[in-house]
Amino acid sequence: MSSTDLRQTLRASVVWRGGIIFGPGNYQMIKVTDVSEGGLAFLCPRNFPVGQRLRLGIEIPAPDNPGKRHQCLCDVSVIHAILSHADYKIGVRFLDIENDHRSLIKTWVHKHIMPTG
Repeated sequence: MSSTDLRQTLRASVVWRGGIIFGPGNYQMIKVTDVSEGGLAFLCPRNFPVGQRLRLGIEIPAPDNPGKRHQCLCDVSVIHAILSHADYKIGVRFLDIENDHRSLIKTWVHKHIMPTG
């Protein structure tokens, strides 16, 4: 799926915590801002080149119980990065994510759809 195709998929606006995992005890905190079945976007003070593979850890709230959070580890590839105020808005596509977490994201997207554009 091309990056153009990913932008056409349904997305949900979210405010989730996460981090980029570089190694044991070495991570960069991020704020996930929107999510789709194919990927997500996050804010980060650091830029990454298109094509770079990253390991993310994100907290996905349960759609029916916001107090419950699912810890999701996934591998992603950077598809775009733009400077947005003091942070970079990084768009990524999922390379490797557990089916349970993909299903959870699908549920979030369909409950909280935002217009594409």
